[in-house]
Amino acid sequence: MTDFELAAPASFDLARTLSNWRMGFRDPTLELTESSVRLAMDTPDGPVSLRAERTPDGLRGDATGAGAEWLQPRLAGLFGLEDDPSGFAPTGRVVRDLHRRFAGMHLPRAPRVFGRLVAVVLQQLIPWKDACRSWASLSRRIGRPGDGSLLLPPSAEALRGLTEYELVAAGVRPQQARTLRTIAKHEKKIELAAERGPDELATLLTHVPGIGPWTRQYLAGTALGVADAVLLGDYGLPH
Repeated sequence: MTDFELAAPASFDLARTLSNWRMGFRDPTLELTESSVRLAMDTPDGPVSLRAERTPDGLRGDATGAGAEWLQPRLAGLFGLEDDPSGFAPTGRVVRDLHRRFAGMHLPRAPRVFGRLVAVVLQQLIPWKDACRSWASLSRRIGRPGDGSLLLPPSAEALRGLTEYELVAAGVRPQQARTLRTIAKHEKKIELAAERGPDELATLLTHVPGIGPWTRQYLAGTALGVADAVLLGDYGLPH
């Protein structure tokens, strides 16, 4: 077990910062409250289970599992504490009001992006509640046990072991199932490109069938800390 403490601004909002990562209230891979989070994830060194709670000065928590040491230097990015919004001064009324309302929300940077990419693919062109249902069903089917009641997100290896029919039987739509099988084949290239930066990952994903501008931008904004990511083509954007 590795204990940690991280400094955070007084306005830092843990729940809002990680809200996009939780796939519904029944997400078996992540538990999130206003002041605490529990999550499980894979690392190159093995699985890790993470717990953190908000303190007056920042965050305090611990990481357990084979990947705990690997995760340690990446914790600040994971919690969005490398995102500094101090220089952001919007002039438009709508953006200015949103910035004020969500002042404590930071942009997290996922230590590993594949699990997040799977979650984003499952949200393509379907209602949010249906995506959450697919994520929970798939995670329970192929996710390995994490800490306590948590499960690890679906891994590339597990996805490669499923046929398209088996993915559909787990609640995934056919088009998404084909995309998941494709990205599972290229998981190592995806992670390597993410380590090199958002631009290189975006370039790689441009050539992956089933990954369009919406998916690339959603991943960039919610997992790579890209502040200027815009969800092109999103149904709700005009509203």
